[in-house]
Amino acid sequence: GGTLTMLLACVDDRLAAAVVCSGNTENLACADFNPPGSTDDAEQDFLGSGPLGFDRWDLLYPLAPKPLLVTVSDKDWFGTYSSSYLTSGLEEFQKLKKVYQVLGRPERLEWASTPLPHALSYDTRLKVYNWFSRWLKGEARPIVEEPPTQPEPERALWATDTGNVVKALGGETPFTLNRKRSSSLVAQAVSPAAVEGLLAVERPAPGTAFAVLGRVPSRGLEIEAVEVASAPNVWAPAWLFLPKSADPARPALLILDPAGRLVRWREDELCQTLAAGGQPICAADVRGTGDLWPEFGRSHPRYARSHNDEENYAWAGLILGRPLLGQRVTDILALAAALRAHPALKGHGLALAALGKMTVPALFAAALDPAISSLYLAGGLVSFRNVVETENHAHPFANFVPNLLRHTDLPEVAASLAPLRVVLAGAVDARNKRMEVDAVRRIYQGARNVQVADEARWDAASLSVF
Repeated sequence: GGTLTMLLACVDDRLAAAVVCSGNTENLACADFNPPGSTDDAEQDFLGSGPLGFDRWDLLYPLAPKPLLVTVSDKDWFGTYSSSYLTSGLEEFQKLKKVYQVLGRPERLEWASTPLPHALSYDTRLKVYNWFSRWLKGEARPIVEEPPTQPEPERALWATDTGNVVKALGGETPFTLNRKRSSSLVAQAVSPAAVEGLLAVERPAPGTAFAVLGRVPSRGLEIEAVEVASAPNVWAPAWLFLPKSADPARPALLILDPAGRLVRWREDELCQTLAAGGQPICAADVRGTGDLWPEFGRSHPRYARSHNDEENYAWAGLILGRPLLGQRVTDILALAAALRAHPALKGHGLALAALGKMTVPALFAAALDPAISSLYLAGGLVSFRNVVETENHAHPFANFVPNLLRHTDLPEVAASLAPLRVVLAGAVDARNKRMEVDAVRRIYQGARNVQVADEARWDAASLSVF
């Protein structure tokens, strides 16, 4: 309700006065930013607002100099919102106060708080009554007690017999509106420059190379612990499995697993088995996986735990103009550049294998790096159009980019890679259900370089052909 008031204050000139009750009155891009920031309900997260210099408090400026009361719970900084809730709110309130002063109406803006938790408590309701009585009725006598009230039953507030305008009136939902919009869009292959801009990708710096942190022997190979600087203050770690007798005809294989590089590295597991067969292997972490999982933020443990997940970091990235998908593509490009620069890999090509949700950043990375010679995608999403056409999808939010379908889709990106060989193994729909081979082939019928396999195999036998 507090957020709805803020949104209405921004766009509805009919409002004569407003009270924001425990709304999300902290800017995401605030002082002492605490990743992933104050990401919250979807309607409170403004995609792309960071590069525009727009944040939550900017919603309230259009209401000035009309009467506005901002009420908060003093406990919300510790339990409901982030640790910056009160400090950011008070800082931004003072900025808005100066606007009311310049407009000659400083008395029309006030801040009030309650020590009670996040709720429309009795004391807060009294503040609301007094604010509206003062500014809408001109009454100076304070209301000190709420009269007996009997809230209306829900049914009395219904606009239709069922209380559901979608069912009763055939109304639209976000899903039906998006589906209609997508039907008019024709996805197409876009240039690498367009992909780079859409995803806000950062290209590897000249001379990008691994820093070798350690080197140890294993059976028939050497294992290096390495890392590469993929962006300012970001280092992508990896294991390099280097055969003692590498086959020069076989490309180095960069493996991207959603669980990160700390799986399948042991003797007799995937990475060492492939390397023992003569193929150089790199198992790496990209942002949000393995050792690149972010640390917990400063806040109440319940809040910090609930926000320390991939979805909240994806929200923060989209708000600040850096999609998590693009950040992962940035890491992959840096890893690929470092592999090409490694002395032991001179003359080897470079292949890329990705599992599950990592298939999407892998595909876009291949579109930006022409030196990648082949691509194996296991258990990956078939297309983003399928997401739009599925009302209850299960695809990770980390791979979402606003307006992507206005430009391209996964089948078109795959087709643009020709003649690079792309294998889709066990592709899944938006509900993460494996699709029939024939259905996948129909979706990718324009991509002659794409080979479709039935099962999402992720073993040495499947990956050794790359």
